[in-house]
Amino acid sequence: MGWASQAPQRHERLRYQPEHDAAVVALNSSANYLGSAVGSSLGGIVLLEGLAPSSLPFAASCLVLAALLVQCLIMFSKKSKRISELKK
Repeated sequence: MGWASQAPQRHERLRYQPEHDAAVVALNSSANYLGSAVGSSLGGIVLLEGLAPSSLPFAASCLVLAALLVQCLIMFSKKSKRISELKK
C-alpha cells in the first residue's frame, strides 16, 4: 500500500513546486525509502525485545489509528485556516 501512494504524493508536490520537479521527485522517493527502512528496523527491534508475534496486529492497528488521527488533525487545521482566510 505504501508504494501506491507515491504517484499521488508526487502529483501534489509537483503542483505546489513545479519549478523544482527533479528535486521534488527525488526527495519524495527518498522519504518513502527512508520510511520503509525505519519501519523495518523498528519491527525488528520490537520482535527482538520480546513482543509476541501474535500481538503485532494489535500494535500495528494502534499505530495506524494514531497516524490517521494525526492526519485528520492536519487536514482539519488546514481547512480551518482556509475558511478563516476566505472570511477576511
